Amino acid sequence: MIRFATLNLFNYRAKPQTVEQARRQEDLAALVRVLEVQVLAVQELLAPGPDSAGEAAALLAGFAEAAGLSCHHHGGAPAVAVGQHGYHVGLAWAEGITPVPGGWWPITDPDFHHGLALAALNVGASVPVVHGSVHLTPMGRSRRVDEGERVQVAITRAYRGWPTLVGGDFNSVSAAPTLVGPGLADPDPYTGRCWADSFAQYCHLIYRPDGTLVWSADRRPTLSLVASGLHDAAVALGAPWQATVGHWPGGDHSPARLDHIWCGRAFAGALRGYRVQTAAVRWSGDSGGGLLPRVLHPDVLTDHRLVLLSYDPMALSL
Repeated sequence: MIRFATLNLFNYRAKPQTVEQARRQEDLAALVRVLEVQVLAVQELLAPGPDSAGEAAALLAGFAEAAGLSCHHHGGAPAVAVGQHGYHVGLAWAEGITPVPGGWWPITDPDFHHGLALAALNVGASVPVVHGSVHLTPMGRSRRVDEGERVQVAITRAYRGWPTLVGGDFNSVSAAPTLVGPGLADPDPYTGRCWADSFAQYCHLIYRPDGTLVWSADRRPTLSLVASGLHDAAVALGAPWQATVGHWPGGDHSPARLDHIWCGRAFAGALRGYRVQTAAVRWSGDSGGGLLPRVLHPDVLTDHRLVLLSYDPMALSL
């Protein structure tokens, strides 16, 4: 069984500005360790300086090591896709999982505001499995739709037809339909709520004939994935709806599921478990004494909750 997770690290930086920030970053790595994540997609590695590529690579390498993971692809460099706006995405994996020669594809500007990182990994299936980390643009709804289509292409036109799944911060509500009956799986977190300025980034805005302004979730970024028969893992497994944002103190977003894992058709019979990590977990500390035993509360570590998917690589339809 492979445990694949996506985690937005929320402004993860090389030099935390406070003791609290440093502790938060330590605890994020500890959370990944205690959940025994085997492949990890991360977003919001923050490195806006002139050497953003080098800094982002060092950030990912440091976090991966703290989380007990590796991140160097077959070319020897950390598996980070360097964005053009200071935020970067990356991938890391556990011991026993190995990168495939030639199986590393970072896609950034001009195709993405942030980026898409794709790595082919040997995970025990008869062929490599491509894992991806993506962060769609936080503003510019039309561009977000374009980026969603690029994720669809990455999954449906994967190198050599290898099974592909992509996890990340989609900055949009899923367009996946319910498994039974008509309708959409995810509720609309905006309709019926009082207007907030951030809604302009996430909603269709329509004036009715009577001059009333109404708004609803813009689900177009994942509509092409639905049309192609790809699987929103949460919906495919019938998991209870859980928000991944809306819990952060001072945040302006309604509770919503903006972090997804989308899987190619080969995963239809291979998905085994899914959850959004909200429960506290106990970390016993490491053998070097760097982290003292303590309870980790995910909702105070980042503004996006970790999403965890389990799949059986031997059950992939190839």
